[in-house]
Amino acid sequence: FAYTPASGTVLGAGSQTLSVTFTPTDTTNYTTATKTVTLVVNKVTPTITWATPAAITYGTALGATQLNASTTVAGSLAYTPALGTVLAAGSQTLSVTFTPTDTTDYTTATKTVTLVVNQASQAITFNPPTSPVIYGVRPVTLTATGGASGNPVGFTVMSGPGSISGNFLTITGVGSVTVKANQAGNANYTAAPSVSQALIVNPATLTVTANNISQVVGTASPAYSAIYIGFVNGDTAAVVGGSPAYSTTATAASPVGLYPITITQGTLTAANYNFTFVNGTLAVVAAPTIVITTTATITGSATTGYTAKVTVKNTGTGAATNVVLTTATLGSAAGSVLPASLGTLAGGGGTSSVTLTFPGSTGSDGAAVVEKFAGAYTGGSFSASSRGVLP
Repeated sequence: FAYTPASGTVLGAGSQTLSVTFTPTDTTNYTTATKTVTLVVNKVTPTITWATPAAITYGTALGATQLNASTTVAGSLAYTPALGTVLAAGSQTLSVTFTPTDTTDYTTATKTVTLVVNQASQAITFNPPTSPVIYGVRPVTLTATGGASGNPVGFTVMSGPGSISGNFLTITGVGSVTVKANQAGNANYTAAPSVSQALIVNPATLTVTANNISQVVGTASPAYSAIYIGFVNGDTAAVVGGSPAYSTTATAASPVGLYPITITQGTLTAANYNFTFVNGTLAVVAAPTIVITTTATITGSATTGYTAKVTVKNTGTGAATNVVLTTATLGSAAGSVLPASLGTLAGGGGTSSVTLTFPGSTGSDGAAVVEKFAGAYTGGSFSASSRGVLP
């Protein structure tokens, strides 16, 4: 048998005709013979070699390190996604299509691999707040720049006297306040590591001023007191405990004059305040005097009776309290509506009046009579006598 094509021949792809010629040994009795058959030669699918690439971090563009497939056949490789593409974090499928140069004998081929894209990290820049601050300052503005995720930076108080609203820190006491900045991640970025900042809060200052007081010669000093100025944050005197200490050089025997009142901290305490003190003045003054005088205006007649408007006046330096007119006479007649309360007469000319009635038998019109008035006040009494003329 003689074959065409010969044994060992590599045929091209497609339908190929194989032929054979038979030559008999006995050519006397046999002739030569031939026969053909058709052989289908399929195209070759090239083998693509492409190892699973190492994981990358989000933000890394695809390069030759990831897109590195190869074949032993001439042709071109086309990748999806293409070179330079930035993929989202997660497991991503890469594919390649090989197009052979010899399309007669080779088919196109494809292959896929899985690429792991890890989340990228991000960082926070937390600007340090001004420190120290004084208790009672308006809310402190916190500023920070977050990473590429675009999520907002949030703040929390880790320790110390403070509270957060948005990016404002409200100070609620003295001490050290530590604030932490946070930023959440997303599909492509991990959460940013938190960053802490601390600020010192110093006490505010209360000014404690001793009130000026007076003391009468020969008496003990009255009670001391003070006023407080400088409360902040809506605080009142309720946040202050204890009391200041007072001292003066004046005694009960000190003469009239001005004497210092020295004020110091004593047992005063306030969690969020320091104290500063302002001294006061003790005025030693002479004892007040009470000088009561009376006058009367008389109207009427012997026929109708007489009316006397009695005015009581205090020309002393001190107030006369609980003044009462107890008796009043014109001649031998006593007035009506007695005793009469006149209240308090201020020093330096305070007056009060009461109207009394007397009978017509007091005397004849135009007669001279003796007027007598008497009364009392807290701590003393008064009386007066004078001559008057009936109308």
